[in-house]
Amino acid sequence: MGCSTPAPHAPWAEARGGLANGAVQDRVDAAAGRLCGACNVHGIRVRVLDTDDVCAYGWPAGEIYLTRGLVERLDDAEIAAAIAHELGHLLLDGHAQTVVSLRGCGTGADVESRADLAGVALLTNCHISPDAMSRMLRKVLAAGKLSPRTRAAIERRIEVLNSR
Repeated sequence: MGCSTPAPHAPWAEARGGLANGAVQDRVDAAAGRLCGACNVHGIRVRVLDTDDVCAYGWPAGEIYLTRGLVERLDDAEIAAAIAHELGHLLLDGHAQTVVSLRGCGTGADVESRADLAGVALLTNCHISPDAMSRMLRKVLAAGKLSPRTRAAIERRIEVLNSR
């Protein structure tokens, strides 16, 4: 089955700008297809929220949402890294009880670092540079609008990635 794009969690997605289509969704589809196809990951659906926010979200049933603001800042390997991070949550946790976010809002740094490292393993298995994960996180930092606590947590995650 591979990656696909079904109807989203409509009220949640609408509250975050609705869905983006066109070139931005095409870029995400290409990255998701490459990642999911090469790594034999099935049942994952990746959509783009039409907002300038810089974030990504993973839902327990395999829905992943990247924001347009994030996608517009990333190259194709970094888009794959954002998807791989969210897949890391889904694969490690089985089925999380709540939506998880790339920024780590409401979760511990260890949970986020484990998802980063699982994502790096996915990237490596799919012949995508594992450095894309730390590059993607640096771009999230550069986008601003983060609390000091979130900024510090992402900086620690980058340090963990760089020390591997």
